[in-house]
Amino acid sequence: MKILLDASNIYSGGALQVALTFIVGAEKLKGFEIKYILHKDLFAQISKVATLKDYIVISDSPANSKMTRKLLLSIEESFRPDITFTVFGPTYVKYKYSPHITGFANGWVTHSTLKDFNIVFDKNLTKIIKMLKYVYIGFYLRRADYFIFETNIALKGAVKRLKVPRDNCFIIPNAYPVSFLNNSDSNYGEKIISSSKFKVLCLSSYYKHKNLESLPFVANSLVELGCIDVNFILTLNEGDFIPIMEAAKVLGVDKMIINVGPQQVCNLPKLYSEVSMVYSASNLETFSAIYLESMLAQKVLLLNDKPFARDICGDAALYVNSFEYRAVAQKIIKILNGVYSFCDFKVESKQLLDKYPSPTEKVEAYFDLFKKIKARIR
Repeated sequence: MKILLDASNIYSGGALQVALTFIVGAEKLKGFEIKYILHKDLFAQISKVATLKDYIVISDSPANSKMTRKLLLSIEESFRPDITFTVFGPTYVKYKYSPHITGFANGWVTHSTLKDFNIVFDKNLTKIIKMLKYVYIGFYLRRADYFIFETNIALKGAVKRLKVPRDNCFIIPNAYPVSFLNNSDSNYGEKIISSSKFKVLCLSSYYKHKNLESLPFVANSLVELGCIDVNFILTLNEGDFIPIMEAAKVLGVDKMIINVGPQQVCNLPKLYSEVSMVYSASNLETFSAIYLESMLAQKVLLLNDKPFARDICGDAALYVNSFEYRAVAQKIIKILNGVYSFCDFKVESKQLLDKYPSPTEKVEAYFDLFKKIKARIR
């Protein structure tokens, strides 16, 4: 069975982690001839952990390049796959010679609310522009034939908003990165974080809805509560970090915020091993990898109190309104003082982890679905 696996639009963030784990697993399967189309930034990380047999590396995402879109179509025409699979769509093309299956995990398109737009974007013009952007993304997503989502809330939203056929939609849950399968070296080598204070990991690329701008205000509330032995650990590009640091300097809390820069997926177990807890202030997610990663690393997980977070994590996490900075600070202090520890969530975390597939099981579920879809269209 010939599979064209398109990851040409993935170059950062959680999508990169998912794609890397998926591709490493796919390469181990037997009975499939797979050609990969990879963004150069994704390939740079894959090449460190796997050797692919047949791949093409592109420099520009099809989201921004008509030349890349033409290349994708020409690759499909010459390869003539049985199935074309896009890890996370859209890729802004209509594949012609094979059924096109796409994964999708953009909560702005599937299950955002007007309240989310009002919270994240200040100006009305910005809200309108963003809404039009997500309509545009949804339009191109509908060009696929079949759709794979990570959660039921995303699937229902796509069926309702985009009018995609329910019978052509499937759910395959997320899995933790393959790097967590072998993290025996996480306690060795040079430390990523040079701090002996209580460390709060805020693992994320920069997106407006991640609400990272709130962190200086939380740090300020910690100071007001008499707690200065805390560092927030960010993983941002320097350009994205500068505005956050400038706000922190104005509040006099810049020494409480440390940026270690973007991390390779293979470094994540070590990064988690060096922190005290994990905090996500995000206003909108489909399924963040940090949920399962935090539990595997046995770290207390503090989340913005949103339905999508509770729907996935249930009683395995703590929750707080991320815009109530003093309340966030108070929760962090309780964790620091041992009022809450991972032991309080150990049973719930194990139950949750047992519900989700391993990286290998997830890949196998995808390829089983590919075979079923191929059989369906004969």
